[in-house]
Amino acid sequence: MSSIHFSYDDLYNMVKHHIVLAERFSDDIGSHDFSLIFFKIKDGKTDKIANILETMLRKSDIVFNKDNDYIVLLPGTDWNGAYKVLSGIQNFLGIRIDETIVTFPDDGVTAMELLSLFSNKIEERYGILIHFQSPQT
Repeated sequence: MSSIHFSYDDLYNMVKHHIVLAERFSDDIGSHDFSLIFFKIKDGKTDKIANILETMLRKSDIVFNKDNDYIVLLPGTDWNGAYKVLSGIQNFLGIRIDETIVTFPDDGVTAMELLSLFSNKIEERYGILIHFQSPQT
């Protein structure tokens, strides 16, 4: 597959890392934007996921999944770009297009702000409660 794959448990650290990179290289406006999208695969469609990820995602995109729930971190992608990717995936799967997107820095400037809003959107739209917790320090 062309994208990179991680466990849900790695999401907080990956988002935090991308924010730190954005802060370090903030002189290049816009290039530090990133988005998170969420989509759910219905049981009968799981055989299509490899094809979707191969054809619709870039090598730099990061996939986090747990069972049939997928989150994708799209580096260098604003809301419009994320919407195109998400709606393309949902069209391919033949499911209702449902926007579940957050973007940095528009929707939050810390990992917890961004992931809290994202978690709320996922719960509102899908009834799935996902807790993204920072590692204990």
